Amino acid sequence: MYTSETCTILPGVFGVVVQCLLVVVCLVALVSKYALEHPRRELRIFLFDSSKQIYGAAIAHILNMLGATFLAQLQSDGDECHWYWVQIMTDTTFGTLTAYSMLQLSIHLFQYESGDYSKGIRSYWTQACIWIWCVCCAKALWIMIQWATASYMLMAANFVLQPFVDNAHLMLVFVMIFTPTAMNVFQILVTDQFLKKHVLQKKESHQYAQVSLESPTNLTTKIGQSVQSLVISPTKRKGGSTELD
Repeated sequence: MYTSETCTILPGVFGVVVQCLLVVVCLVALVSKYALEHPRRELRIFLFDSSKQIYGAAIAHILNMLGATFLAQLQSDGDECHWYWVQIMTDTTFGTLTAYSMLQLSIHLFQYESGDYSKGIRSYWTQACIWIWCVCCAKALWIMIQWATASYMLMAANFVLQPFVDNAHLMLVFVMIFTPTAMNVFQILVTDQFLKKHVLQKKESHQYAQVSLESPTNLTTKIGQSVQSLVISPTKRKGGSTELD
């Protein structure tokens, strides 16, 4: 149970500052991943990939706050911070897996490749809308699951947040900075990995396929040449020695 102060996720200026810091940390993580990747995507492609993720993250953040407020009003136990912690933990783990599964389903149904913008700006906006749809569907699904399993979700949140129960501001820092920083950075890196186009992997697999298809012929040719050289070499050596005699 929750005793003294009630923690809310939108407590005026402090909450706005906290959320701005979270946005900065997430952007730094995304840019750092781009700076360290090898080979590096074109800047235009990176901006397209990142903007899709930013759209989805912004909508997920709004849905997380709405979901936390909604569930806190429905349930007698737990405040907004407890439910927001639940939202973050499920969204960055099971929610990401669900959105990824829906993305793969859309790729299979509509026959496109995520991160391929060769058909122009229309393909970018189509992919952005599909990804937003995936995020919203995954979020709606997990809010329903959280509502159905509220007692278990709150049990986990209460266990983790118990040290901060008497300090609403400290709980807000833990819920809105510490947890989202760790979990959202993980989510951003993973999501960027499957939203971008894997050009090199396709090229390598294509080259491997060509080698695999050509290798029996090459192997037969090389064996034939080796056998021929073994047959001819003694004759040449014998002829050479005869000439010397």
